[in-house]
Formats: sequence, C-alpha cells, structure tokens
Amino acid sequence: MIRFVERAVPILILFVLVATACGSLDATPTDQVRERFSARRESATGLIVAWQGYTAGYRPGEEASFGVTFTNGTEQTWRGRFCLQLLQRQGPHVAVASLEQRPFTLQSDLGFSTDLVVEFPADMADGAYGLSLVVRSPQGPMVDLVPIQVGETADSYGVTTQSDMDAALEACPPVGDGE
Repeated sequence: MIRFVERAVPILILFVLVATACGSLDATPTDQVRERFSARRESATGLIVAWQGYTAGYRPGEEASFGVTFTNGTEQTWRGRFCLQLLQRQGPHVAVASLEQRPFTLQSDLGFSTDLVVEFPADMADGAYGLSLVVRSPQGPMVDLVPIQVGETADSYGVTTQSDMDAALEACPPVGDGE
C-alpha cells in the first residue's frame, strides 16, 4: 500500500499542476478581437498607396501603429508628403488633429513600406473619428478616410463627406521647394 501511495502522489501532483495550468489559461483575459481595415489607392500618375490598421480598440493618450506602403510606378522621381490625420465632427465643423506628417522622395519604379507609430491625443473624448491618410505630390493630392472608434463607444462616424476630405487635405501642407 505504501508503494502505491509513493507512486500515486507524484502522478497526482502532476495532474494537479496540469489542471491548474489549463484552468489559468482559460481564466487569462485575451485581447478583444479587432477588425482590420486595409485600403489601396492608385493615382492617375502611377503612385500606389496602401495602408492598414484597426477600426477600433484605440485609447486616448496611447500609441497605435498603422502600416503604409508607397510604390512609384512612374519613370520619374516622385517627391511628396504624407499626413495621417484624425478627424472629428463637432457640429457643422470638422476638427483635425495631425498624428504624423513626413516628406519623402521615391525613385522611379521603387517603393517603401513603414509602420507609423503615433500617439492619440490624451485629451480626446471616446467616440467615432475619421482617420485620413493624405498624400501630396506636385501632380496632385490623394485622400483616403477610414472610420475608427476610440475608447468605449457605440458611435459611428457616418458617411464620409467632401468636407471631411477638404479638412484632411487642408491640414497636410503641400510639398515645398526646399524639401
């Protein structure tokens, strides 16, 4: 009987450890499932812009990451600027917060990708916002907008308007001669 107990105790301990570990895995909170967005635009001049991120799960004052890819499908060097803008509708107006602005030069038939790590303003309220990527070039601008949710909210941004696009474009300065 003593030998049986000596053999059974280690097996029982192992069983308890495995059961405890499995139970703790079930109890561990997991990240909320987040819906991804992915958008792609191509200009008449041959610039291809793609970007991606999430539509929800953002918090005021916290960092977020968005992937962007630029491809120059022309035979010319392309000088431009891209801006990531946050839009919020307040009454009849659209307020804009600039999250990132960066000039770039892209040689013919080349491209680049980068992860933009930005910080949402700490003083922003929970709600629905428009996230806009503006790309400026001497040949003209490209504007794309994706609705996102910040914080705990059931609000939605609604249909994108020309006013939204104009506000995002206005917040992204044109490419200057000195850049």
